[in-house]
Amino acid sequence: QTPSFIADSGGRGYLIGDNESVTLIKNSALSFEARAGGTVSVFAYGGKASGVSIKGLLYELQDRELNPSFPLGVSNEFIGKEAEISVKNGKLLIVYGKY
Repeated sequence: QTPSFIADSGGRGYLIGDNESVTLIKNSALSFEARAGGTVSVFAYGGKASGVSIKGLLYELQDRELNPSFPLGVSNEFIGKEAEISVKNGKLLIVYGKY
Protein backbone atom coordinates (compact mmCIF):
# COMPACT_ATOMS: atom_id res chain seq x y z
CA GLN A 1 0.00 0.00 0.00
CA THR A 2 2.88 2.40 0.56
CA PRO A 3 3.87 2.49 -3.17
CA SER A 4 0.25 3.34 -4.00
CA PHE A 5 0.22 6.19 -1.46
CA ILE A 6 3.46 7.54 -2.89
CA ALA A 7 2.11 7.37 -6.48
CA ASP A 8 -1.11 9.12 -5.40
CA SER A 9 1.08 11.89 -3.95
CA GLY A 10 2.96 12.33 -7.24
CA GLY A 11 6.11 10.41 -6.30
CA ARG A 12 7.61 7.02 -7.02
CA GLY A 13 8.76 4.55 -4.40
CA TYR A 14 10.68 1.32 -4.88
CA LEU A 15 10.79 -1.93 -2.92
CA ILE A 16 14.21 -3.45 -3.60
CA GLY A 17 15.19 -7.04 -2.89
CA ASP A 18 18.20 -9.16 -3.77
CA ASN A 19 17.03 -9.97 -7.30
CA GLU A 20 13.83 -7.99 -7.80
CA SER A 21 12.51 -4.46 -7.54
CA VAL A 22 8.89 -3.35 -7.38
CA THR A 23 7.39 0.04 -8.12
CA LEU A 24 4.00 1.48 -8.89
CA ILE A 25 3.21 4.13 -11.48
CA LYS A 26 0.04 6.17 -11.86
CA ASN A 27 -0.86 7.96 -15.10
CA SER A 28 2.83 8.08 -16.06
CA ALA A 29 5.70 6.09 -17.54
CA LEU A 30 8.76 4.16 -16.42
CA SER A 31 11.81 3.88 -18.70
CA PHE A 32 14.63 1.34 -18.73
CA GLU A 33 18.07 1.66 -20.35
CA ALA A 34 19.07 -0.70 -23.16
CA ARG A 35 21.49 -2.48 -20.82
CA ALA A 36 18.64 -3.63 -18.53
CA GLY A 37 18.30 -7.40 -18.42
CA GLY A 38 16.05 -10.00 -16.89
CA THR A 39 12.28 -10.04 -16.73
CA VAL A 40 9.50 -7.58 -16.01
CA SER A 41 5.85 -8.15 -15.11
CA VAL A 42 3.14 -5.51 -15.25
CA PHE A 43 -0.12 -5.72 -13.28
CA ALA A 44 -3.11 -3.40 -13.10
CA TYR A 45 -3.39 -2.23 -9.48
CA GLY A 46 -6.59 -1.15 -7.72
CA GLY A 47 -8.81 -1.57 -10.78
CA LYS A 48 -8.56 -1.35 -14.54
CA ALA A 49 -5.67 0.53 -16.13
CA SER A 50 -6.29 1.99 -19.60
CA GLY A 51 -3.96 3.29 -22.26
CA VAL A 52 -1.23 0.83 -21.27
CA SER A 53 1.72 0.64 -23.64
CA ILE A 54 4.84 -1.51 -23.39
CA LYS A 55 7.65 -0.71 -25.82
CA GLY A 56 11.12 -2.18 -26.32
CA LEU A 57 10.41 -5.49 -24.56
CA LEU A 58 9.92 -8.93 -26.13
CA TYR A 59 6.12 -8.60 -25.93
CA GLU A 60 4.83 -5.12 -26.73
CA LEU A 61 1.41 -3.59 -26.12
CA GLN A 62 -0.07 -0.42 -27.57
CA ASP A 63 -2.89 1.47 -25.84
CA ARG A 64 -4.47 -1.59 -24.18
CA GLU A 65 -6.53 -2.03 -21.03
CA LEU A 66 -5.22 -4.23 -18.23
CA ASN A 67 -7.52 -5.77 -15.67
CA PRO A 68 -6.37 -7.09 -12.27
CA SER A 69 -8.11 -10.43 -12.92
CA PHE A 70 -6.25 -11.23 -16.18
CA PRO A 71 -2.41 -11.31 -16.09
CA LEU A 72 -1.63 -10.11 -19.64
CA GLY A 73 1.66 -8.42 -18.66
CA VAL A 74 3.36 -11.30 -16.83
CA SER A 75 6.95 -12.46 -17.50
CA ASN A 76 8.03 -10.12 -20.27
CA GLU A 77 11.73 -9.92 -21.18
CA PHE A 78 14.29 -7.22 -21.85
CA ILE A 79 15.85 -7.57 -25.32
CA GLY A 80 18.72 -5.07 -25.32
CA LYS A 81 16.64 -2.04 -26.31
CA GLU A 82 15.54 1.02 -24.39
CA ALA A 83 12.15 0.12 -22.95
CA GLU A 84 9.17 2.02 -21.61
CA ILE A 85 6.02 1.03 -19.74
CA SER A 86 3.29 3.65 -19.60
CA VAL A 87 -0.30 4.06 -18.46
CA LYS A 88 -2.65 6.90 -19.36
CA ASN A 89 -5.31 6.25 -16.71
CA GLY A 90 -4.80 4.04 -13.68
CA LYS A 91 -2.03 2.36 -11.75
CA LEU A 92 0.46 -0.31 -12.75
CA LEU A 93 2.46 -2.45 -10.35
CA ILE A 94 5.77 -3.24 -12.04
CA VAL A 95 8.01 -6.09 -10.86
CA TYR A 96 11.39 -6.42 -12.52
CA GLY A 97 14.27 -8.71 -11.79
CA LYS A 98 17.69 -9.62 -13.03
CA TYR A 99 18.52 -13.32 -13.01
